[in-house]
Amino acid sequence: MPPAFGFPAHLAPLGIDFYDRAAFPEAYRGDALVAFHGSSQTSGQRAGASVLREWRAC
Repeated sequence: MPPAFGFPAHLAPLGIDFYDRAAFPEAYRGDALVAFHGSSQTSGQRAGASVLREWRAC
């Protein structure tokens, strides 16, 4: 089975949380917030990141 989501090399996930609050638009509810630690060997966007991924049950 292929992975559900792919992320660039040199990013290590630090945590994941499923958004269920009201601070952001309703469309974000149930989506996954993922925080990444970047490589110390790179700079720019791969130095670290956080993303919101749509997450819907299949």
